[in-house]
Amino acid sequence: NAEGRVKAGRVEVQFNGRWETVCGRRFFSGAQVVCRELGFDNGQYLSLNVSDRIHGVGPILARNLYCSGNENLLSQCPEDDYPLPYCDHSMDVAVRCRSNPGSSTSSSGESGAAGTGAIV
Repeated sequence: NAEGRVKAGRVEVQFNGRWETVCGRRFFSGAQVVCRELGFDNGQYLSLNVSDRIHGVGPILARNLYCSGNENLLSQCPEDDYPLPYCDHSMDVAVRCRSNPGSSTSSSGESGAAGTGAIV
């Protein structure tokens, strides 16, 4: 593919044995981390008002994760000191991940190496 591999959607993480969506604001650098963990070369945070995004159901990871963008895993991102107010699925984080043409990444981009993250 001349454009490389692309995957976009809502971010879900496995936390304490259950899948949860990520409630987020200021998740811009987190997109890079999520995509890197899933085997992509780069990532972009999608605005919360993206109309074609399907909101999640079920549990929400309501911690405000602050990623610098240098972490290899989302679980390495510290929690921000700012408590999140009420979270609902309209605040679910979504990302667009890309692999560069000719990239040697081997992940399918469907789940993280440890099975802890996914783009759905």
